[in-house]
Amino acid sequence: MPKHTRKKNKTPKNITTKTYSWVYAIIPSILAFVIYSFSFSNGFVNWEDPINFLENPWISNSNLNFFERIVGIFSTDLAGNYNPLSTASFLFDYAFFGIDNPRGWHIVNTLIHAVTCFVVFKVARKIGLNTLGACFLACLFAVHPMHVESVAWISQRKDVLFGFFYFSAIIKYLNYLDDGKKSNLIWLYLTFIASLLCNIQAVSLPFSLVLVDYLSQGNISTKNLLSKWPMWFMSLIIGVVGLIVMQNHGALGDTETLPFWHSLFYLSNALSIYFVKFIIPYPLSSSYPPPDAIGILDTIRFLIIPLLAFGLYRSYTKSRILFFGLAFFLVNVLFAFKFGQTGMDYLADRYTYVAYFGLFFIAAHYIETFAKAKKTKLFSTISGAVFIFVFGYLSIQQIKVWKDGESLWTHAINHYDNSIKAYEGRGDFYYRKGDYKKAIEDFTKGLAVKENSELRANRGKSIYYSNAGQDSLAIAIDDFTKAIELNSNNPDHFLSRGAVYTRLRILDNAISDFTKALVIKPDYDVAYINRGRVLYAMGQYNDALGDFKKAVSFRPNDPEFNFEKGKTENVLGLYNEAVNSFNMAIQQEYNMCASLQERAISYLNLNDELRGKNDVQRALGMGCRLSDFLRAQFGIN
Repeated sequence: MPKHTRKKNKTPKNITTKTYSWVYAIIPSILAFVIYSFSFSNGFVNWEDPINFLENPWISNSNLNFFERIVGIFSTDLAGNYNPLSTASFLFDYAFFGIDNPRGWHIVNTLIHAVTCFVVFKVARKIGLNTLGACFLACLFAVHPMHVESVAWISQRKDVLFGFFYFSAIIKYLNYLDDGKKSNLIWLYLTFIASLLCNIQAVSLPFSLVLVDYLSQGNISTKNLLSKWPMWFMSLIIGVVGLIVMQNHGALGDTETLPFWHSLFYLSNALSIYFVKFIIPYPLSSSYPPPDAIGILDTIRFLIIPLLAFGLYRSYTKSRILFFGLAFFLVNVLFAFKFGQTGMDYLADRYTYVAYFGLFFIAAHYIETFAKAKKTKLFSTISGAVFIFVFGYLSIQQIKVWKDGESLWTHAINHYDNSIKAYEGRGDFYYRKGDYKKAIEDFTKGLAVKENSELRANRGKSIYYSNAGQDSLAIAIDDFTKAIELNSNNPDHFLSRGAVYTRLRILDNAISDFTKALVIKPDYDVAYINRGRVLYAMGQYNDALGDFKKAVSFRPNDPEFNFEKGKTENVLGLYNEAVNSFNMAIQQEYNMCASLQERAISYLNLNDELRGKNDVQRALGMGCRLSDFLRAQFGIN
């Protein structure tokens, strides 16, 4: 990257010593830690926490070594999101705190946020604010309620880490412009790459650096744009790949595609809410349902787009502060917006974690300016303190909302009773607790708002696991069928309907659904194991063994899969292979009574009576009831 100089900001006169500056620098970090200490008593939530670490085999599987986990994390995505560095950070939490101690996980998120506040202070100082202004900006960053989602939600570790590396990269860029040292340039690219590996939104960094140049030079030159060509290239590649992965995995949501002009209405709606909540951050929610139709208010909000365009045009030559702040906000928030989609995540508090820095900068500049004048010094100081205090209080209240899944989604429903995402989330919370009655009620309420494939499928699963009778299972079949009509590319829908057909003993239909699931997802190990069980029940043992082998090939250390494979190998007389399969199951203490007896049968058929007898005695010692074959073999009544 070619070097160009920038106009260095003079140290404001009110800064007398370096120590004085450092005192102001750590205030925001301390404030952040105090505010978010209220999250330490919170637990995990049933929103991405399960897939990111609670049920993520690369994190929670104790049979894998550290190297295997790292390779797995960096070679796979999670539900269409590729954030390997932030995901890898969960290994630290898992090693030190375990899954049963969410307190430690929350402390780590809080510490990262607190450190990021310090980095934000340094950035603010280097781009022109004095100590007071930079401190106010960093305090806003520390306590603004719109940041609660990024910090109090463990799965959004990707936001706080992304923010830390993002702002660190800006500092390294500014250092490079000042001293030209290649070490700063190297660190710039390293922190940029780290930021990209935490959150795809980091593709906006070269745009932000161009704005930093503008703040210093007063214009956006072709030279400055071209000097960042490696970063443009990296952002383009990562952005395109990320969007492809998200689209392939359905991570853009259960949405319908809209024309671009229609998307502008949703964008204007989102921007309007972001500007309002910057000043009045209430109510906050984990889910903001998109408007079902474009109304008068949405049409009025559409005016914000031409107004912003005009504001940027006017401020470009008139006010560097306004142009930089508005442009920084827009550049960073636009990369989080899903054009062409009406998904439930078109708007989210977490999208402002980095973007709000631009608006914070404008506010801090005016606080700083008014504080310099004797007439307005007291008023501006008190006003700034009041904002920090009020925002801190609101943040604490919002942090408490993230106590658990029930609290989180109930809060969202109380504010937006038309949010199908909130009903789905709370229903899932009850589903995971085994309270299927409440789960069915919430999924039904969500369906009353709008038809949705996931709600249909989740209600069907709740009915299935509630030990319902045949009449209710027929409703479950209907739910899965409608879910498939709405989204025929989701293999889980076919898998679930196949499970219901299995319980109803409609085995041909079950085989058909499991096969369709495998057509969509050829490596779907659970579909292989389920189809294998049905084939086994139908007496088609060779075909069943083929499916079990396929399942084991994907998860060789899974004790359940190996048990099913071994049981079928026993039936087919493949006793040596069966012993190996049961060894894996017994080693992990899976279904010990059945595993020991099945292995005993294998040994007896291999004329290894001693080992067979040892397994039988071990089973008896565990209080297992012996099979008729083994009772007869050993003369046990």
